[in-house]
Amino acid sequence: MATDTTKTVQYLAGAVTFDNGAAGANDNVTIAQLNYSRAHTFDFINVAYGGYGFGGSYVNNTYTANDSYYFSHKSFFGLGGRASANFFIPTGRADIRLLGVEMSYSKEFGDYLAYRRLVRDQPGFTIDDRSALFTGGLTTEVIWHGAKNRSTQFGFRLFVGENFGRPQSQQQTGYGYDYQADYYKFSTLSYFLKIKRYYIVLEGSSGIQFKLAYQL
Repeated sequence: MATDTTKTVQYLAGAVTFDNGAAGANDNVTIAQLNYSRAHTFDFINVAYGGYGFGGSYVNNTYTANDSYYFSHKSFFGLGGRASANFFIPTGRADIRLLGVEMSYSKEFGDYLAYRRLVRDQPGFTIDDRSALFTGGLTTEVIWHGAKNRSTQFGFRLFVGENFGRPQSQQQTGYGYDYQADYYKFSTLSYFLKIKRYYIVLEGSSGIQFKLAYQL
């Protein structure tokens, strides 16, 4: 925040995400993530950047053993990077980050990617076969500190963005470039609490992410 005496900080965060699968609401996706971030606060501008690694599994409860290309679960892992910048107005105990931009790039590996590419041309499957995702969007945030203790901070953040590009398989199977175009647009709402050097973050979109962070 603008009131912090330190204008450059580093964070190490672990996160767990729980979500439904793409094939059906009965499928489950669990993702574990390790993040490193560095943030700088200047006059009226906040900039942050960092990298992360992730891994997880997709558990199938939609297709049965009698269905073609049945599987019980598939694993995945990958690496990524992210950067953001915000214009903010300090007022009283709060920083109001009216408008920000965030970009993220990730690269996926593993059994689940290989499976999606195996079935991408098969009838009845609509598959996102990309191994790399580039995501961008706009943010708005408000962060404030306690009246008696500035190291205790709270915040809300709204992100609205989309995944750029389209899977190759949608063009190959004839679904068309704009098929399910709204699937690639999404929003997330986050809440965070900081006590001294520790942070707790809850983020909701199609699934729920829980993150625990430490300021180095």
